[in-house]
Amino acid sequence: MAKLLPKLCYLCGHELCPPIDADHVPMKELWAPELRKKHAPRLLIVPVHKTCNGAYQRDEDYFVRTILPFVPRSYAGNALFRKAIAEYHSNDRKRPLMRKVLREFERSPSGLSLPAGKIAKRFEGARVARVTWKIVRGLHFHHHEQLLPEDWTKSVELHLADERFVPPDHFMAFMSAPNNPAHGAYPGVFSYRFQKFSDANNLHYWALLILDRILLIATFHDFDCACIPCTNRREHWAATKSAPKQP
Repeated sequence: MAKLLPKLCYLCGHELCPPIDADHVPMKELWAPELRKKHAPRLLIVPVHKTCNGAYQRDEDYFVRTILPFVPRSYAGNALFRKAIAEYHSNDRKRPLMRKVLREFERSPSGLSLPAGKIAKRFEGARVARVTWKIVRGLHFHHHEQLLPEDWTKSVELHLADERFVPPDHFMAFMSAPNNPAHGAYPGVFSYRFQKFSDANNLHYWALLILDRILLIATFHDFDCACIPCTNRREHWAATKSAPKQP
């Protein structure tokens, strides 16, 4: 496994101290056990405080399950879907969350009448964005050894990359940019690209493809951005890092 040995926890910015946890970036739950056994992927692991990592567990569990209805037609997605169905029938603790996700489907969202055969799916946007940003923060730390605050100035979009997907113009421009290689040695499960655009005030653009069906786009201001929101957040981040980590 690929391991980093940083001195700081990228989630809180404090110096690493026990208890320390191994954070998989992205979360290991995206790989069905049968695929981990068959392909033995070298998952990226970043040491973090156990309490920091645990604070994301419920949102990560939700994230994986709320995207499940859209991934069965992919190789890795089918395996993950089969695992979820088996868990639903064999693990009482998993059922409430799966039932919650099932309730996110609506035939008449906000009283609207959908075309025959169509159904709407809601997402808890804040939770999806929080997990997406955690992944980006971990990867950014891996590539640049730079910490990013959780409350940084950012935008997160979720797109279903199926046969009806019409990519937004900004994504097409991003994909056509030079020096834009794909990263992530996990075909069919997770891959990503990123760029910093100096001609757009050093805007960072990240695109994550999960299970060949879920496209997540995160854009955020550079850490040295001089705008007022970024300046305020950077000063607050520095103040929290200077305070001792609470056990």
